[in-house]
Amino acid sequence: MTTDAQADSYPAWSPDGTRIAFDSKRATGERNIWVLEADGSYTPLTKDALADGYSTWSPDGKRIAWAAGPVGSREIWVMDSADGSHRKRLTSGSDDLLPAWGSNGLVAFERKAGSSSEVWVVDPGGGAPTARIRLGAGGGGDPAWSPDGKRLAFARRVGGIDRIYVVNADGHTGLRLLTNGACKCTDPTWSPDGKQIAYSGPGEPTRPVLIIPAAGGSSRRLTIDGLAPGWDN
Repeated sequence: MTTDAQADSYPAWSPDGTRIAFDSKRATGERNIWVLEADGSYTPLTKDALADGYSTWSPDGKRIAWAAGPVGSREIWVMDSADGSHRKRLTSGSDDLLPAWGSNGLVAFERKAGSSSEVWVVDPGGGAPTARIRLGAGGGGDPAWSPDGKRLAFARRVGGIDRIYVVNADGHTGLRLLTNGACKCTDPTWSPDGKQIAYSGPGEPTRPVLIIPAAGGSSRRLTIDGLAPGWDN
């Protein structure tokens, strides 16, 4: 789907399945947000040296949230998905990345906290960010909303091992571990019907993409090598 010599990463399908946002160092050598259009052309949405990445679409497809800034001081921003206009900063003063825009209108994101991380939530319409999954028992990262906006999948590191969990939207009830063993599991993403979760699994030097029932069960490998899966609607 992309053939540029520079690295392309973190693809995200638009809600209508016609466009793919991704981050790339193409054209300028700086990491920016691009969109692969339905006709095969590419539209740059950011053109700066702020290390832009980790894009996610609003439920109506009209806006994109992303993280911008150097490691240690990244911030969550939103912009129009058509041309990158009407930019608005949602967070500041911390190190925030990996935003996930839910059907409930909220943006969940990972906030680095020392050597660990927490999952926070912010309303793009206004208001201060609030913590949902705090430190303790490994904290949490890589958040992903279920299609109905009622649950969060996330990765949690306990004893040096990353595993995938699911929790209710409040961040503390209904907590369930999905993956077991020495997993090194990250990047969860929900199927459109909310019944399965794809994720990056263990392996060195390559890592496979696997899927597992959201209600729990056995996982199934989809690829030999791959990271940051994104599920089309």
